[in-house]
Amino acid sequence: MKPVIPHFQTSMKLPHLIPLLDIHLRRLETIVEKRSRLPAEGDDGTPEDQAAFMMELESFYRGKAMDFKPPKFYGQPLNCLKLWRAVIRLGGYDRVTGSKLWRQVGESFHPPNFLDIPHFYEKSLLEYERHKRQSGELQLPVAPFPEASAADSEVSLYACELNF
Repeated sequence: MKPVIPHFQTSMKLPHLIPLLDIHLRRLETIVEKRSRLPAEGDDGTPEDQAAFMMELESFYRGKAMDFKPPKFYGQPLNCLKLWRAVIRLGGYDRVTGSKLWRQVGESFHPPNFLDIPHFYEKSLLEYERHKRQSGELQLPVAPFPEASAADSEVSLYACELNF
């Protein structure tokens, strides 16, 4: 029985395919390398990263002569680093609010009420974000606005009815 050979192999000889395969391999390696430098989508950070971020927040608020009490999320310490990364990854507070993405931000926290997520951010991280942006330490991504889901729109309408 004669083996079935794909069309591209019959038209190109093996020595001609090697440079083409090499180019594709280098492109894949570049993509993998770039992705490995980005934090993963629900990146909680290591306990050391979380502690360092909380110390940075406390120092920031102390420098502004403002009180900062580490927030509790339904009785547990809130992972501010995880919340920060999620909001910044989507373009910052204004973009997340304007595009109604708070449900997307809050999904990994599994809250009983998604309307609580923006409150925690506003209370703990919004002033810090604004300072970072004004000082030039934070450059937010200039990606197109993500589409909000129908569920996000419902949450937004509900919040408007409650005067949030």
